[in-house]
Amino acid sequence: MKGNITPWKTVEGHAATRTLNGERIAFIEKTPRVKHPATGEWIAGPKGEGGNGPDVNGGYQPSRDWCDKKLIELYCS
Repeated sequence: MKGNITPWKTVEGHAATRTLNGERIAFIEKTPRVKHPATGEWIAGPKGEGGNGPDVNGGYQPSRDWCDKKLIELYCS
């Protein structure tokens, strides 16, 4: 990837985001989403777990893993 991608950051206490060069490129609330670099459109992944706590919504690890895989696919190839 060109530039520096941030680690996951919690947003509003329940969502999570990653940015690249100051621009949001991944976001998870219940559904993980990754921004397509060419079109700027958001690609949605499989819906995660809802509720509160560190392992749900933005902290749900399968959703983070999906985003990270999609980021590598879109931004590193």
